[in-house]
Amino acid sequence: MTINEKPYNELVTNIYMCGALDVNRLIEDEGVEVVVDLRAELDPNTTIFPNVTRIHVPLKDDSQDVEEVQMNRAIQEVISSYNEGKKVAFHCGAGRGRTGAVAIGVLMELNLVSSIEEAEEKSKKARSILSINDAQRATLERLYK
Repeated sequence: MTINEKPYNELVTNIYMCGALDVNRLIEDEGVEVVVDLRAELDPNTTIFPNVTRIHVPLKDDSQDVEEVQMNRAIQEVISSYNEGKKVAFHCGAGRGRTGAVAIGVLMELNLVSSIEEAEEKSKKARSILSINDAQRATLERLYK
């Protein structure tokens, strides 16, 4: 990464995605007001910044059966904050799998794409390291039939 390259990415205006280690920089650089943390392995009481709303929606990274309810909740938390005019970010551990699945769902909810495949392509243009697994894809297919 070059000095000017940012370790986070903007999915659409005011919606950002990153890995856990880059959240604080993203908040400082972009003025993010809401962070949706997708890590199942984190204590939900962890604070980031006192003026940032942190929403914990645990998704398991290696789950063979990703829960539709939790995936949908994560997507809706991002959409809700965005619709309130807030700058919002979401992340998992590395910012690849769970982050990728939520990015696809966000694009579908915003009607910016017409298919999961198109959403995945658009998400990867924003953050090339995204890589969802088969369980995540199956969950998205159930949510967006």
